[in-house]
This record gives sequence, structure tokens and C-alpha cells, in this order.
Amino acid sequence: MFRSVSAPIFAYVQAEDKLRVSEARLEAFFDAAPAGLAIWDNQLRFEKVNDTLAQINGKSVEEHLGKRLTDLLPEMSPEFEEMFRNILKTGEINVTEVDTPAPAEPEVMRHWLSSNFPIVGKNGSPEGLGAVVFEITDQKRAEANARESEANLSKMMAVAPDAIVAMDQDQRIRVFNQGAEKVFGYSSSEVMGEPLDILLPERYRGHHSRHIENFLAATDDSRLMSERSEIFGLKKDGTEFPAEASISKLEIGDETILTVMLHDVSERRQAEIELVAAKERAEYADRAKSEFLANMSHELRTPLNAIIGFSEMMTSHTFGPIGDPHYEEYSNNIFASGEHLLSLINDILDISKIEAGRTELNESELDVAKLIQDCLTLVQARTQEAKQSVRNNPGNAPPMLKADERLVKQMLINLLSNANKFTKSGGEIAIECKLAENGRYEISVIDTGIGIAPPDIQKAMSTFGQVESSLDRRFEGSGLGLPLVKSLSELHGGGLKIESEFGVGTKATIWFPKERVVGGE
Repeated sequence: MFRSVSAPIFAYVQAEDKLRVSEARLEAFFDAAPAGLAIWDNQLRFEKVNDTLAQINGKSVEEHLGKRLTDLLPEMSPEFEEMFRNILKTGEINVTEVDTPAPAEPEVMRHWLSSNFPIVGKNGSPEGLGAVVFEITDQKRAEANARESEANLSKMMAVAPDAIVAMDQDQRIRVFNQGAEKVFGYSSSEVMGEPLDILLPERYRGHHSRHIENFLAATDDSRLMSERSEIFGLKKDGTEFPAEASISKLEIGDETILTVMLHDVSERRQAEIELVAAKERAEYADRAKSEFLANMSHELRTPLNAIIGFSEMMTSHTFGPIGDPHYEEYSNNIFASGEHLLSLINDILDISKIEAGRTELNESELDVAKLIQDCLTLVQARTQEAKQSVRNNPGNAPPMLKADERLVKQMLINLLSNANKFTKSGGEIAIECKLAENGRYEISVIDTGIGIAPPDIQKAMSTFGQVESSLDRRFEGSGLGLPLVKSLSELHGGGLKIESEFGVGTKATIWFPKERVVGGE
């Protein structure tokens, strides 16, 4: 009787095929693994290594097979072979870090993580051991860099003059630097783990807590602690102080750290308050001065008018001749000096009234050509006495201006008087008018006088500013002429422009906005 054996043989062949496929896959995995892999027998001889481990050791795969670690890497073998024997003895897994230059690159320090484990036979006893070796050099360097950065940051935070307070998402203090200790009066140990509220006045705590919660939910990494950029802190002794503060956040793993940088601005705030107070005192004193001078108008002008009037009567022999020629000369001097003093007082009082805000415009429509001619007539005697030629060029069609006639005359007479005063005998004075392209109207007084150096123009236009300040200066005056013209022109919405060259001459231009040109709106 015969029995078929084809089925068992077929099953056996299939099992062998599966085993070969499995071994081939295992071999491919072993060779392609990015980690170093090795197998030793119980005599600690290499049975199998992959290319990765061979490269780590700086040897070929063939050089490893059948060799002990003492044959290949004698400098490392004592420590490792003792560890390997212990694994074979105890059957326990061992994971160790290895910090050493790789044989393939001895000049570079490398870091490895080696997981060493027993290979147990069918009888349950270790028959050999295996190892999986990962390079962790980049990770170790990153950790070292992080530690160094953290140490540097800690040093910087410790010595930073501003207060730096770090807290977790629950707003509990985690870092409190020396600057914070100085500002708040707490030691670091006193506030560590405490809520941030301990550093805030009670009335602000809810607001700032919500502000921080909103910041945590927002996408920005930093912002000011307050929309007004200023908050109030609370010292250990209960004193409140103004501060500027910003908050930033940093993600560390799954944790968010919030850092507040705070600067005590108490001294700056106090300085600002004192500055404002000083400014207000100065403004009050200036207004008081201006109001005093403006109120003195009648008291100063009344006796001067009497002196001028009586001296004029004496010089004109209203009640008959004086008699002695010396007295006649004296009366002429009294009259001239009185006129000059009245002119100075008028300038001072006028500019004081402007500064005190007590000058009001009495506006009317002015014929510019006639107004200019009237002003030239008033200074004609002085220009003729100085043998100065005067040229009047009012333009093709001088417009009508809406302005205060008395003040416009005062501006022009001031400019013409300056031109007369600072121009030598035989010089030239000109007055020109034009309607500018932007619609404003300009009146210019031009002379061939001594001129002003460009750096001195600003000084000449400031109140009481005089380019010549010595006691024996050649030209008398209060230094108020140009500032007064400037103020009066600005009162009309216009301005004053000075162009000058020292030793050549000066061009002074007052201008009026187009709204003041009749028909120029």
C-alpha cells in the first residue's frame, strides 16, 4: 500500500521560501538601517555589522567579522567589553552615551547613543548580544547651545537695569531679576510662584489680567502692556509708581512663558510735571509783563506828549522868541529826543499788546498804491536829507487789500525807516509790489544798505534781537522793528521774509494771503 508525500514536501518547500524571503528582508533592513547595527557572539566577536557601524568605526565590514573590539578599537574596548560581559551575565539591556572622536574623523568630537541588549537562545540563556548605535551629535550641540543661550540670557536678565518678570500661562511669577527687585522692593524668593497681581495696584488687576489673556490668544509675539503705553506698579511698601511696560511670549515645548519688561518712569514724569509748571509760570509771567506794558500805554504816552508838545511850541516860537540861542538848540534837542523816545515806546507797547492778545484788526478795503505813496511821503524828509534815491514800483494793477490800514502803514514805515537808517548817503531804496502765482500779495522794501549776514537774520527777527549789541553800536533802536512787522503781518494771516547779503543790501517782503486780496478768493 502506497501513501502520497507530495503535500508535506510542498509545504516544506513553501516554508523554506518564506524563510529565505524573510531573511532577505532582514538582511536588507540590516544593511539599509540609518543606525549602526552589530551582533556579537558570546565570546564578544563580531558576527555581523552593517555599513553604518563600519563607517562609524572607520573600518570595513569585513575587517569587523570574527574580531573583538580589542582588535579594532583598543582605546575603547576595556570599558565596553566589561559592559558587554555584564549584559551576557545579567541579561539586562544597557543604554549608554559615548562621547569620543570617531575613528573616521579623529579631529571631530562626536556623540553617540548606544542601546546594547542580550540575544537569548532557545534555552533562555544569552548566546550573544546586539547593539543599535544612533549619532546624537547635532542634538547634543543644540542642547549645549541652548544651555549657553539660556545662561547668557540669565546673565543679561540678572544685570539688566530694567525690571524683567517672567510668568507662566496662569500669570504666576517664574523669573524676577535684580532690576525687578530694585524697582519693586521684593526679593526674588518672596514673589516666586506668586500671581502677577502682587505687583499691580488693586484697581488695575482685573484690566491687566484680561489684557494678558487677550495677548495669549492673539497672534502677535509682543505688545505694550497698556494702550496708553504707561501703567502703574505697586512696590512692596504700598507705593505706586508710573511705568512703561511691554509683554512678550515664548513657546517652550507645550508651555508658554510670558515676559514683562518694565521701566520706572517716576523721575521722568516728575521732570515733565515740573517742566509744564515752569512753562506755565513763564507764560504767566510773560502775559503779566505784556499786560503791564500794554496797560502802561496811557501813563507813558501822556507825559511824553506834553514834553513833545511844549518843546515843539518852543521851537516854533508860538508865544514869541526864546531869547538865548542855546535855549533854542536845547528845545530842538528835547523835541527830537522826545519823538525818538515815543517811537521806541510805541514799538514796545504795540508788540506787548500783540503778545498779550489785545490787538484787534480794524479791517477795511485799502488802495495799496495810495497807501504806499502816503508812507513814502512820511519818510521823504529823511531820505532827502540822506540823499537817498527812492524808487516806487507798485506793479501794473495794485489790488485792493482787506486789512487794518493803520497796522499796514506801521509795517511799511518800519521797513522804510530801517532801509533809510541802514543805507549810506547816496544809496537807493525801492518798494515793489506783485501778485504771486499762489495768489498771495507781496510788498517788498529793497535797499542797498549794510545788509545782514545770513546767520544773523533769525536773530534780527527775534524780539529785542539786534545784530550789533555793543554799547557803542552805530545805529540806535529797540530791536523791535522787524519782530513787530513780523507779528503784525502774521496777525493778518501772512508773514515776513528777509533776504540779505552783508555789505550788499536787504530785501524785506511782507505778504498777505490771497483771501485778503479783493477778488482773489
